[in-house]
Amino acid sequence: MDEMPRYAIRRGAVRLTRGQWVVLGGLLAVGAVAGIVLVVAVSVAAAGIAWGLTAVVVALVAAVNGRWPSSSG
Repeated sequence: MDEMPRYAIRRGAVRLTRGQWVVLGGLLAVGAVAGIVLVVAVSVAAAGIAWGLTAVVVALVAAVNGRWPSSSG
């Protein structure tokens, strides 16, 4: 089975495919826009909740779909 290439931000970090990086970027963009809208429309607390949920979702996507580099090399 041919596996897609994976990329990491820095050496030793979790490696994701290009599509997974695009999904994470989209999630961050949506979270940022939602947070800004909530700051203006509701309150800073609501924006903080939105940004916190975004961080949790991004971390879960990276943890579930990512591959850690092997310790042998």
